[in-house]
Amino acid sequence: MKVTNIHLHLVIGLASGMFAGIASLSIQENQFNIQPYLYLLSIAFFLLTLAWEIRQWKKSRIRLSYYLAVKWLDTLLDLVFGNLGFNLALYVICWWLIG
Repeated sequence: MKVTNIHLHLVIGLASGMFAGIASLSIQENQFNIQPYLYLLSIAFFLLTLAWEIRQWKKSRIRLSYYLAVKWLDTLLDLVFGNLGFNLALYVICWWLIG
């Protein structure tokens, strides 16, 4: 089994988290406290990355049991590193800059 492009998922997660954090800053400037709702952004991004991995499986036209037997670690690490990057950037921007 070959684990590929983890760094790409981390970079895309970081970029998406920075974008969401900057958008949250602009919402915060309009006197709406976004901090209690940040977990919803995290859940939404997780569901988005999960949908992306499901799309990759469907595009491969391989049975799910075989796909997971061959690519389970790659899929798991893609989900973990993409969401880690997103949440790291989002929470650093929103908790350190907003206060």
